[in-house]
Amino acid sequence: MESFEWRRAFIRTYLERDIPQLGPGVPAETLRQFWTMLVHEQDGMIHAAKLAGALAVSGQTVRRYLDQLRGHPEGDFKTK
Repeated sequence: MESFEWRRAFIRTYLERDIPQLGPGVPAETLRQFWTMLVHEQDGMIHAAKLAGALAVSGQTVRRYLDQLRGHPEGDFKTK
C-alpha cells in the first residue's frame, strides 16, 4: 500500500471508529470535514468562528469537536 493510501485509511479509521468510542458522536463525515479544515489552518491559531461558519455550527461546537478529537472532555485549545 502506498504511503498516501495508508495515511488516508489510518485517518478514516481514526475518525470513523476510534473517535466515536470516546463519547457522544459527531457524524464521521462532519469530523472528516473538520479535520480537513484544521489541516489547512496555517497560522497556528485556530479560528473557531471561521470553522464554525464553514460547518454551519457554533464556535462552542467547534471547541467541542476539538476536544473530542483530542479525547478530552474539556480542552485547552486557544481559539479566536
